[in-house]
Amino acid sequence: MDAELAERSNADRLFLDHVGHGDSDKPLGHPYSRYERADLVEALWRVRSVEATVVVAFDYSCIVSLELVARRIERQRAGEGPGTVIRTCLLANGGLFADGHTDPWFTTPLFNPRAGGPLTWVGQHSRRAFAPFFRPVFSRSYRVTAAGVEQAYQAISRRDGSAYCPRSSALPRRRQQRGPIRGTATAPASGAAQRCVEFTELPGGHLATAERPWGLAELIEGLR
Repeated sequence: MDAELAERSNADRLFLDHVGHGDSDKPLGHPYSRYERADLVEALWRVRSVEATVVVAFDYSCIVSLELVARRIERQRAGEGPGTVIRTCLLANGGLFADGHTDPWFTTPLFNPRAGGPLTWVGQHSRRAFAPFFRPVFSRSYRVTAAGVEQAYQAISRRDGSAYCPRSSALPRRRQQRGPIRGTATAPASGAAQRCVEFTELPGGHLATAERPWGLAELIEGLR
């Protein structure tokens, strides 16, 4: 994905892993929340002196992005400075409606703390168990190679990543936190916001970053 973007533009790109995901810390017993993750994103922008940006979010990060947008709307209404200006926000494979988010039947158990713990432990320690959960996130026409499965396994399981999936992204916790997203998650907060909402469908499965990285890169480049 980064290579596709680099071919189209020399603009600065800032990637991050939220706490509990990827190469970030995964503290045991930590009260993971989108509020803390939004706080850390804003702190990172301040440290890097980012005055304005285009936010591109994928999956769970879309929920964090909605919180970031909601904060700017509230600051504007209060007559405060927005901090880092979000020029455009692209939510890929996420949603605008907190109660409308669903997961496929084959991944939902992974986000349930009671069922997800044993399942993700098995997936963390067995490539054979990991593959059946991973392949369905692609479209049926996309041929997932063994090398692709191995690459995903290595990335997801790094630093005990799979084991922390039900702790950091539990579905019940998502729903409990939906309230303070405020109007941004349930309806456009203003006429200007309403006119800016657009929907684009990319062919393929859930992981458009792997199936059609050029298509997603074109969308991102068109936002600048």
